[in-house]
Amino acid sequence: MQCLGLAPKSALEPAHQRSGRALRRLHLEVALVDTLDPAVKVGARTDQPLGRFGQLVDNCRVAVRCVAEAPFGTATVGKADLARFNCPRGIAIDSAKNLYVSDQNNQTIRKITPAGVVTTLGGVAGSYGIADGTGPSARFINPAGIAVANSGILYVADSYNHEIRNGVLPDLKITCTDGKIWVADGSLDTYTITVTNTGLENVNGAVVTDTFPPQVQNVTYTATGKGGATGFSAGSGNISQSLNLPPNSSITYKATGFISGNPGTAISNTANVSVPAGVSDPNTANNQATDRDAISVP
Repeated sequence: MQCLGLAPKSALEPAHQRSGRALRRLHLEVALVDTLDPAVKVGARTDQPLGRFGQLVDNCRVAVRCVAEAPFGTATVGKADLARFNCPRGIAIDSAKNLYVSDQNNQTIRKITPAGVVTTLGGVAGSYGIADGTGPSARFINPAGIAVANSGILYVADSYNHEIRNGVLPDLKITCTDGKIWVADGSLDTYTITVTNTGLENVNGAVVTDTFPPQVQNVTYTATGKGGATGFSAGSGNISQSLNLPPNSSITYKATGFISGNPGTAISNTANVSVPAGVSDPNTANNQATDRDAISVP
């Protein structure tokens, strides 16, 4: 999560609505707020049905109702009936019907899948503060409102820090370089290809590929992972592997091939990483990387 500075927009909340505490809807793209149902009071302490939205957030009775009802407790993860919340404050839902919850008194941001699995995306239960970072490195003080954009960017109102924070869910990037401009015909050349997930959420099924150009022959490669990444292996020929990349994890390939070609021939090697179906990556521009060399003239 990181800090996102926003200019105040008092026009978003007319004066006659500021004390109503009705559940509101924020359209991020056009900065428009409207009231979903004036009768639904956020923070109402009641067990009576208040409609769909009123049942989802039962402020400080420590349940995300109809989804993950649970007694009071320090944040835990798992299936909905085992998860614990402490004053869940705000909710948002994405296009895949995942719920995002600001677990206010636990100082964490939680996710609930349609299958009812609860995980913690940011913060550490009971740890207050202000810190940008991935997963448990982030800190909040009483996170309140929460929203998710179509791009996959999550926005959190960090109320006692007086800031709007933002973070991305999965965010894959790849780099590819041999550190050279010229390579000699008949020599060995090694590319370093690194895939990283800098987002808040695990990505299972990210596919990395590198189809080496004809001037790079007899390729063999090694692979090493960091941060709990899995699915990689050493091999030969072109790279095509399906990876599991937890937040802040990476995999580095070292691919060595024999250079064969005429002097002056350009060599262009492109590596790609793609997210699995149903996952949004807000920045796909860094999902491809190309290294360009030329065969040196004797």
